[in-house]
Amino acid sequence: MDRARQICDLQSCYLCRRCMPDWRLAIETHKENKKFKKGKTIFREGEQVAGIFFIYSGKVKIHMRWDEEKDLIVRFAKSGDIVGYRGLGNDMVYPVSATALEDTIVCFIDNSFFEATLRANPNLAYDLMKFYSNELQEAERRMRNLVHMEAMGRVAGTLLMLKNSFGINKQGFIDITLTKQDMASYSGTTYETFSRMTNELIKGKIIKVDGKNIAITKEAKLKDMTLADQTGNYERKGKKSRTALLAMRDSMQLHEKEALDAQMCAKILETIYERNAKVIHTYLPFGSEINIYPLVKILLENKYTVVCPKSLPKRVLENLVLNSLDELEEGRFGTRHPANSIEYKGDIDLFIVPGIAFDKSNYRLGYGSGYYDKFFAGEQKGYKMGICYPFQMIDDFPAEAHDVRLDTVIY
Repeated sequence: MDRARQICDLQSCYLCRRCMPDWRLAIETHKENKKFKKGKTIFREGEQVAGIFFIYSGKVKIHMRWDEEKDLIVRFAKSGDIVGYRGLGNDMVYPVSATALEDTIVCFIDNSFFEATLRANPNLAYDLMKFYSNELQEAERRMRNLVHMEAMGRVAGTLLMLKNSFGINKQGFIDITLTKQDMASYSGTTYETFSRMTNELIKGKIIKVDGKNIAITKEAKLKDMTLADQTGNYERKGKKSRTALLAMRDSMQLHEKEALDAQMCAKILETIYERNAKVIHTYLPFGSEINIYPLVKILLENKYTVVCPKSLPKRVLENLVLNSLDELEEGRFGTRHPANSIEYKGDIDLFIVPGIAFDKSNYRLGYGSGYYDKFFAGEQKGYKMGICYPFQMIDDFPAEAHDVRLDTVIY
């Protein structure tokens, strides 16, 4: 990394475009321009956050470790974009790495001045809030596509994204030069699979390639491939989808999961109020399930009757009254339930139901043991509400005779 001789114009980057004009003098005083050669790391996953980066010129890839040998590219950034913002959470460490794809100049702002800038520029703070919301929605969409899309759909989507993000040059090629490995890492495929898919697209005259340059010749065909692959056809994917969805849920970034969990607790509480429910049946989360412990605490503090299931042999759920979150014990499959509690045998107003996936008809895909299906096949007449992350919603999967349709699913 070198200090850049070229000085930014205080007009082009994300920060300068959204600050008050009078604040730009303060930016000029506090900013530090840095130049990174192609292939150099701007910041590394796991490092302490020192500040935030605004790209003045160049292109950058944002990536994270997928396993010991593979990287997953989360996004690409270009001139005018912001990078390093994913580390601005409670942990203050970068959950991703950033690497220059070409010679790149960034404007670096340290944490203290960035916080002062947010306080002094409400329009910037508001735009950042919208930016984070859009990024979260895009992350959810990508997680869903990685689970539900076949390889060709993901490759087609990657090429369309690159064209939309970077445009085309005078020769008609997408205006970014990437290796096949980088494009494979973004699309969630292997190098070999990406090469095979692109060769099929070349043979179909949907794209043309000149070295590392790619041009899209039949954009409508590529769009059709992405749309055709968003059917959410669970029957075709079988147990592979269940495993993939669990893997995606387990790999969520902590700050993203915490934000979604908080939103979900608020939505559930709103539904409880709307339905005037007084007796709530709810699971107690384990692993990467939606953390509703804050919601359960609120219900207990406000004297709601909270009932939790205990898994017994032969796919039987026993309803136990929860009096305190300090009195729990571990049950079958690693789940938790009230300890030393009495069985609840009265009516239940509302059920909070977890799952691996739900479809638009309110059918649920569980862990495969059939506990909830058997439970709801009995005399359970309360309002049944499934909850999940947005990427766990799929268009449709074939319901079986024993499947019970829920009343609603929130996500």
